[in-house]
Amino acid sequence: MSEGVWRKLREWVGRYLPAEVLGTVTALAAALTVHAASGSLISAAVAGTVGESLGYYGCMAVREALVHDTRHRHHGRMKRLWLTGASTVRDC
Repeated sequence: MSEGVWRKLREWVGRYLPAEVLGTVTALAAALTVHAASGSLISAAVAGTVGESLGYYGCMAVREALVHDTRHRHHGRMKRLWLTGASTVRDC
């Protein structure tokens, strides 16, 4: 494979793999927990879907928030929180 392909692969792994892993872990945890509590496969499937979305997008949102927080460190506390939150919502 060419260097460009390897670069793209490394970029994908660095950006998306942590979110994919966390999404899978939260999907399994939610599905297994709900199935153990209810015995319902349908409820477990819904819980797994919700769990995966929360894990994946939560990981991406936290990463974006950390990036934006470092950009706004020179502002006061409340303005920094506001700017970080607004930038994170905009970019997610």
